[in-house]
Amino acid sequence: MRSKICIIIPSFNLIDKLHLCLRSIVKTKYKIEEIVIVDDGSKPQIRKSTLKIITSGIPLTIIRNPISLGFAKSINRGILYGIKKYKETDLDYFLLLNNDAYMHHDFFSKSQPFLAKDYDLMSPIILEKKSGQIDSAGMDYYNDATAVNREKYTKRPYLLTAACLFVSYKFALSCMQEFGWLFIPDFVSYGEDVELSLRALLLSRKLQIIPYKIVDHDRSSTMKDNEKAYYYGARNRLWTVLTTWTFNMIMTNIFGLIKGQAIYAIIYTIKFRNFFVLKLYFDSLLGFPRLFAIRKLIQKNIIDRKKIGKLHPQPYSFWDLIKRSRTYRLLNIKI
Repeated sequence: MRSKICIIIPSFNLIDKLHLCLRSIVKTKYKIEEIVIVDDGSKPQIRKSTLKIITSGIPLTIIRNPISLGFAKSINRGILYGIKKYKETDLDYFLLLNNDAYMHHDFFSKSQPFLAKDYDLMSPIILEKKSGQIDSAGMDYYNDATAVNREKYTKRPYLLTAACLFVSYKFALSCMQEFGWLFIPDFVSYGEDVELSLRALLLSRKLQIIPYKIVDHDRSSTMKDNEKAYYYGARNRLWTVLTTWTFNMIMTNIFGLIKGQAIYAIIYTIKFRNFFVLKLYFDSLLGFPRLFAIRKLIQKNIIDRKKIGKLHPQPYSFWDLIKRSRTYRLLNIKI
């Protein structure tokens, strides 16, 4: 039986990439209920007339953010639109898809057997478009709150990436009802999928990797190695701990957390030759009332507070992580 799917694509500039993304959807020849594009303040604006030609009759909606609100809020707007429009009997899954991610022609035929099994979150194995290497086969999560994309598929526990992520209608609806959002809006960008996956595990939801290489991700178009990206990445790692980690998780991984915070503080200070890490902690302090309110919402829904205990220590040195990073791998820079 065919699953009913609404695709949500957040888009900021990169109009040519969006066109390629939409064409890849059409080539699957799967009957999509609707494609929802959330234009996050792009200049020039996305033109619906052009996109309608590309999507070849697939219902298309464009939601425009007046200014750039970030990935998390853009996805939340798309999910809220879908929840209001569709009932549980009308839709099975939302598919979150980056505008620089391209489906293979057999994307849905290989995904359908897993869609039929009532998982809450699912993601396929994602390839880097340029290199052909695995971009993500799930993410390993460590006691310093870092998540590292896997370069091969294994069946051990994992988190999932939002570059191409199926979210069941039931799970999206429950998040909207309990929290008012799918992704924590304060996260803006970077690491929101780590928090969502971890929260889903703590809420006893079912996660699954679709073990097929059926999506290409053009990381070269969005790949960033700048202070802003590092700031949000580091901040959201800490904010995931403050909002989503249970007390048991914090206490059993406290030494790994402290060690990780200290190491990254030193490294980022040297890398950027300023003290943006101080801004990270200052912003966390100012935002603590809001973060504490979010924490209360999440924690009251967690039944088994010992479901996740001690996490594995970070097995990679900083230089190992740099060597594994997409930036250096794609540019073929040797360290």
